[in-house]
Amino acid sequence: MENFNEEFKTTLMGGFDKEDVLAKFKALNEESYAKRSKMALEIEKQMKIIEEKDKIIEEKNQEIEALKKDIHEKYQSYIDNYDTIGKIVFETRVQSENKLKEAKEEAEKIIKEANEKAQQSNDKAELEVERKLADGKRKYNVLQEEINELIQLVNQVQHKFMQSFKAIHEISGAINDEGYGSEIDECFDEEDE
Repeated sequence: MENFNEEFKTTLMGGFDKEDVLAKFKALNEESYAKRSKMALEIEKQMKIIEEKDKIIEEKNQEIEALKKDIHEKYQSYIDNYDTIGKIVFETRVQSENKLKEAKEEAEKIIKEANEKAQQSNDKAELEVERKLADGKRKYNVLQEEINELIQLVNQVQHKFMQSFKAIHEISGAINDEGYGSEIDECFDEEDE
């Protein structure tokens, strides 16, 4: 699992780098897909178990049918034992119905558990995505505030620079108007020598 505490790359104009954000979402999507695939495999496994139980039920039904056929074929020889035959048939039917009921209950239980696990995993993944999106939004807001503060500082520096420049320009203009400009230039020339 990727480390989601990493910050998104930002662009020169502010905001996040679109490709970086899309890459992060793609990674989250792939991770979610992997989890769903794992759950699908688990469900498939449980469905195979259900199919095996259905085969057992089918085999039991075939056994019952075979017993019924056998009883019918031997009907004439067992006419005197009608009560016994009826009892055997009844017990077999009761047993098969009980087995069928047990198999269906087991299948329903397995399906219910698989669905609950799938829902829990999906809910957990959704919560993780929401948490990470909220964290990303918070980081974006903090970064935006820092950028706004930097812009204000740059504006203040620019404003002070312009005031200083105007003051120097006014002083330079006043010196030139009073004729001190050439004397100041001569002083600087003497210092250079």
